[in-house]
Amino acid sequence: MMRLCLALALFLGVFVIATIPGSASTPTVVDDAEAQRSAELLVLLRAGFRDRLRKPGAAPDKGVETQVGVGESVYREFAVEEAVRARLTEASKVSNKLTVPAGTELLPERVDWQQGFGTVAWCSSSHRYGRSALLGRPQQAVCFSDRTWDGVFEYAAIRGYGTLTLSPTGYRYEVFTVPISGEAPTGFKRELVYQGAAGGTLRLLYREYANDLARPAFSQEATYDLSPSGPTLATFKGAQIEVLEAGNAGIRYRVLRGFTAD
Repeated sequence: MMRLCLALALFLGVFVIATIPGSASTPTVVDDAEAQRSAELLVLLRAGFRDRLRKPGAAPDKGVETQVGVGESVYREFAVEEAVRARLTEASKVSNKLTVPAGTELLPERVDWQQGFGTVAWCSSSHRYGRSALLGRPQQAVCFSDRTWDGVFEYAAIRGYGTLTLSPTGYRYEVFTVPISGEAPTGFKRELVYQGAAGGTLRLLYREYANDLARPAFSQEATYDLSPSGPTLATFKGAQIEVLEAGNAGIRYRVLRGFTAD
């Protein structure tokens, strides 16, 4: 009955369709690196649903000359939070009345509203279908399902209207991530802080944080003899800092290696 309602509504053209700019027939080009990343994310998502991922982050970038003042961070490592997204790489013709263009971005969500649709739906936030004059239903997003996790959508659905099988072979998509913030608000972080230099001695403070709270037992001060004839190499817990100039006004330096091996 649900399939019959959806087919009838689409046939009569009773949906008001909001589309985004772009050609519905032009496929999106995906390079080898993007394809590899997408394949890795599909394997990860198949093992368990998640709409956010974390990866290691660090600042400043290695090899870049940087200058900070006393009490400021010389180097830090943290978690970067990213949102999981999918993108159609070819136009998806759901029916004669309904085509979603290539390049459309899709958001993942758990499926608890449609039997047989799979465990994860990828839904368009930019393609919503308006109130049906026939059925009197509110706007709903079009969603896709890839039950085999092979990068091809086999099914499409509009919440409350039933499931359609995409024919003849389904439509391809890629999975990617987008940054949510520079540093995740929770998780583990560690850093080196510049404490100043005097009498030929450089002082750095090492600190660790859990969920943005400093862990007192994991704070430690380190001192180094400044070279009078050239750069000084300061090493602590695997991190290497090449100190070019240091004084009470600040420090000029380059990060050669982080706490975590590259």
